[in-house]
Amino acid sequence: MRQVDKQRAGYEGQVRELQSRLEETEANAAKNSKKVAQKLEQRIGEMETALDAEHRRADDVQKTARKHERRVNELLTQAEEELRLKAQLQDSVDQLQQKLKVFKRQAEEAVSADRARALRVLRSSSSSSAAAAAAGLLLGPQEYRRRVYIVYRLQNNVYERRNGRIVY
Repeated sequence: MRQVDKQRAGYEGQVRELQSRLEETEANAAKNSKKVAQKLEQRIGEMETALDAEHRRADDVQKTARKHERRVNELLTQAEEELRLKAQLQDSVDQLQQKLKVFKRQAEEAVSADRARALRVLRSSSSSSAAAAAAGLLLGPQEYRRRVYIVYRLQNNVYERRNGRIVY
């Protein structure tokens, strides 16, 4: 039995050694697990902070995108309005050009009628005073332009005041 007691004592020594190593390992594991848990918690905090920053940046990007979208819509509306105004102005220009053609034709007809009348007076008149008066009816280019301008102003009610009088 002695040998059994020796074996038993050897086994008990091994058990104690294993128990102390187990306790050491458990203590180290607990220490390490606390360190790992702290590191993981710190990493989680950092990631949450980064996530919040990303959310703020995403919100800023969305705000900027909405702002730019509104600006684009404003510019499109403005461009459409300008196109509409351009079309209206072109219509007005066309109408005014038509009026100008009519005024020119009327002025040319008036001038030709004045010249014809002046020529008739010249032919029918034998006196020099009548010829001089009729010659005044023959218009030069400057007088023709002046009369066209007067006809235009009269037809369009364009006038100005000089010395308290209305002048067409």
